[in-house]
Amino acid sequence: MVLCRYGEAYAHNPAEKYMFRRSMEDKARHLAYGMAHVKYACDEKGEDYALGLSRVMRGAEGDQAKEMRDPVLWEALAIVFGGGVGHMAEGMETVKVLQKQYIEQYLARMQWIGIDKNAENMGPGLADYLGIEEPAPAGG
Repeated sequence: MVLCRYGEAYAHNPAEKYMFRRSMEDKARHLAYGMAHVKYACDEKGEDYALGLSRVMRGAEGDQAKEMRDPVLWEALAIVFGGGVGHMAEGMETVKVLQKQYIEQYLARMQWIGIDKNAENMGPGLADYLGIEEPAPAGG
């Protein structure tokens, strides 16, 4: 969802904006459907079930942290967000904000479905992205 939102915001033409907007709508439906099912399971099966899922997610979070250290996607996005290779450093600041929002939204979704996930019990490496300070928005 976050990637689609940024893709729409930084789209270069109406066709790209349309594509990202539609992708975001599809992703929202998929997330809502899956989250509703997991929330139902947590509500019905209780705290032990949610705790078990939290432990399983810790392993997945380690994999996610490893993926987030891979520069390929982030450098490409920095070029797009910055408006070209010459402005990649500025674009990387936007990438850092995106990464922080990604983790914050993940944690919010976990809380909503009933899994007590936070920066203290998250898999190693992901909490690092929460300490990034957001830069002041650019003028426009």
